Amino acid sequence: MENGTTHLFATAGSKTERRGWVIPTSPREIRGLRIALVGDVVSYPDGSQAVITDGAGYGLTNSFVPYALVGSGLSNGDRVATSLLDDDGLFVCEGETIEGLFDPAYVVPSAPPRYRLAVRGSTTARGGVLRDTTGWWKVDAKGSKQFRFVSGEAIAPVNRQGTA
Repeated sequence: MENGTTHLFATAGSKTERRGWVIPTSPREIRGLRIALVGDVVSYPDGSQAVITDGAGYGLTNSFVPYALVGSGLSNGDRVATSLLDDDGLFVCEGETIEGLFDPAYVVPSAPPRYRLAVRGSTTARGGVLRDTTGWWKVDAKGSKQFRFVSGEAIAPVNRQGTA
């Protein structure tokens, strides 16, 4: 077994050093408990609230938002102190580091661009409806090459004017 540290997940019911409790917004659950993310709120008995400001960094994210862990800092200087989970969390091997772990300035890198396809009946950004579709699709991020598709197969490379 490797030596290292397990940083437990902050979940619904996790407590802070100043008696606050975590209120997760993520629908993700482990053992029936919702898991908190960076940006989730912590409430206090006096009615005040704080926001979780750091967590798992690049080690574990949910849609580009890091998971909150025991030890995560809050906007009011408090920290998440306990979890209702005994052994579920992010394990970090001895001598290893995780980019952004407990760093409030860390931002998860964005995803590479993806291609979007539209089908007849899709709505446009201005609220219109796409009536006719074409067989011309850009296939690279710079738009320098285009291909004509018929039945999902590339037929021939074309120039910017749309001719073969």
